[in-house]
Formats: sequence, C-alpha cells, structure tokens
Amino acid sequence: MKKAAINFSEYVCGGYYITRSVDKPAYMSNLLPDKLFGFACVSTFIPDLWTLSWTSVPKADRIKNASFFELSSSQLQELIKWCDASFEKLIEWPGMCLTLDTAAFIVKKILSHLSDVIIFGIGLHKNDVPAFVTATESTPEGVNSSGLYKLLSKDTRLNENGTVLGFDLLEVEYGMIGCSWLCNNLVQPVYDKFSIRPNQHGFIENFEAAHKCTDFFRSGDVGAEPGLWLPWLIMQYKI
Repeated sequence: MKKAAINFSEYVCGGYYITRSVDKPAYMSNLLPDKLFGFACVSTFIPDLWTLSWTSVPKADRIKNASFFELSSSQLQELIKWCDASFEKLIEWPGMCLTLDTAAFIVKKILSHLSDVIIFGIGLHKNDVPAFVTATESTPEGVNSSGLYKLLSKDTRLNENGTVLGFDLLEVEYGMIGCSWLCNNLVQPVYDKFSIRPNQHGFIENFEAAHKCTDFFRSGDVGAEPGLWLPWLIMQYKI
C-alpha cells in the first residue's frame, strides 16, 4: 500500500501521549506486528486517570500502572503531585499532554530511567472535525469538556517535527477516544473485504484506505462499537 504525502495544514491536533509498546496479545490478528502501541485496550499512558489523586482509580491499579513504567512509590507520588498541579494547564482530561514540550518534560523529568518510552501525537483531518464536534456536543452536559474536544475546537496544529507512522482507526464517544479497531478484532474483516492490512507499526498506511475502513465500521455491516469511527494520523517524536 502506497504511503501518501501528508499535508499537515489539513490536520488538527488531538494531543500528545506517552506510553511504551507491549507484546501483541495472542487473541489479536497475525496480520499485526509483534509489538504494539496506540489506543488498544492493552495500552497504558502517562498522564491518565491513575495519575490524578482525585479520581476513583483503586490504589492497586495505580501501583500496577506505575510498575509498567518502572516507577517507585515515591516516583508515583511525585508524578501524581505534578499531574494534580498541571491539570487543565499542561495536561487534560482524561489523559493527554496539550503540547509536545509537556510530553518531553514528563519523559525527561520522570521517565528518564527508561530508554523505550514512546511519545506520539494524533491528528484528525479537518473534514472530519465537524462530525466529531457534532457528536460530542450532542452528549450529556459536561462531557464536551474533554481535552480532545477543546483542542479540536481550537483548530490547534499538530507538531510536524516527527515521523508519520500511519493512521489509527478509533471510535470516539462522549468526546473521548473509546475503542481501537484492535480491541474489536476488526483487522481480519478489513483485510477480507478490502485487502487492506496494517503496516509494520500496526496502523493503516494512508488516509484514503483508513477512511474506507472507518466508513465500513460505521455502516453497521461488521461488529464494531456503535460510536463515531474516524481515522487519526499518528506521529512519533524523538526528544
């Protein structure tokens, strides 16, 4: 599948995210690479709900997620303190950095002991933003305060100084990312219908193919979640 050139002026920033790759679970398609990252249900992020003191995340889950990033108890407390102070200033609900600089700061300040941390940003094509905004504004009052909604409403540009990895196929609900096509085991149905397969990063290579997939998910002809499915540009950054 040919990779098309990206016109970054056509994409609106959906935030910056920090994670590590994980081994592909056995139940996922063999068409996927052995290592994955992104918004699949197997992923863990910093920041997220577990890094805010006032959320209802159980202590055991906070410790489990901290261990994924090899954080000690004291480092976890430092992280939570920083996230509490930075909420709605540098980070947003439910778990994103508003700028690449903030993501880089977290990695250098808190995750410097790791060599495999991944910073990536997401962008939504400007033609798909109205559908996202309309779907979000029709949800219960208060839901449209998500960081994703705020960034997309402001027409914020995605930082171009990274590597384009492809397009992730994501379902949005209540103004937030809900499911990935990997969680719904939609890789094989997409390949069977269109002969479209994930690239070496686990994403779809170009926008046109990605949109064909999300249109398929929204048609109701396959077992996808009922929310709004859209293709999101994935950019990885080095710091």
